[in-house]
Amino acid sequence: MTTTAYPMREVSPVDALWTLIQGQTKAVREALTKRLVEQQQMVEDEETFYTDSAGRIILSEDMRNAVDKAEQSLMAGECLTEDGFKERFAKFNFDC
Repeated sequence: MTTTAYPMREVSPVDALWTLIQGQTKAVREALTKRLVEQQQMVEDEETFYTDSAGRIILSEDMRNAVDKAEQSLMAGECLTEDGFKERFAKFNFDC
């Protein structure tokens, strides 16, 4: 059992939760960590596109870079094949 002492009268919710987590078995802590990582990945996957107050799509920095590279290739007369598109934009989880 872990005993945690805090030098203040009020404990923040984060400190209280952390104390509860520390008191769990290693298997429970690992399962919780795995679930938190999965949840974070789901959030990041859903946030590929952001919108401004007018509802226009705001591209992430990675997406802007990929689009810029595609435009440069097009201007140079290079044709982006379907496989090339999939490779360049794969991390954005398009259904290709």
